[in-house]
Order: sequence, then structure tokens, then C-alpha cells
Amino acid sequence: MEYDRHDATLLSDRSFCWLCMGDGHEALRDALACREMRPGWPKACYRQGQALMLLKDYGAACDAFLDAAKLDPGSPEIESALRSGNKYRNLENENGNKYYRKQIQSKYRADTET
Repeated sequence: MEYDRHDATLLSDRSFCWLCMGDGHEALRDALACREMRPGWPKACYRQGQALMLLKDYGAACDAFLDAAKLDPGSPEIESALRSGNKYRNLENENGNKYYRKQIQSKYRADTET
């Protein structure tokens, strides 16, 4: 079967297949190539965001979803993905801050005990 490797739709669909198989790196590679071919296509941005979510890069995923939302305002699918990405990014930041606070408190206790 022959295919056009410069077909953005094909790359978007293949990115989705990689996502379904749990391979975020391959999904991201195809999504980025798709986005390069069709930078004004919301689905390309959306696929990039999905791949980044799978890779747990929530900040970058939110950026991609935001780009998609700017290109297709009012899309419920994109809005939902952006809300989900923000939720996970906020949780990650909150958990990171808790870890950081614990490290500082431990260091403070160690300094004051000596």
C-alpha cells in the first residue's frame, strides 16, 4: 500500500493510532510533523496536546490545546482537553510545591538541630 508521507491527515490519524497503542513518543513525532505541514489546523494542535498528555508534559499539552482552541473556538472536545490538561498541570504543580516545602522544612530542622 502506497501512501503520501506528506499527508497531514494521514499523520494525524497515525498519531491517533500511536496514542491508542500507548506510544506517546511516536504519537508526538507524527503530531509535530502534522502540525508543521498544517500549522493552522486545530486537529494537529489537538493531537500534539494528546501526545504530550500521554507523556505527562501537562504544561506543553496545555499550550498545544490552547493553540487548538484559538483556531477552533467553542470546540467542546478541545475545551474539555484544555480543562483536563490544566487540572493535571495544577495537581503536578501543587504536588511539586508540597515536595519542595517538605525539603525546605527538613533542611530547616536539620540546621536548627545542629
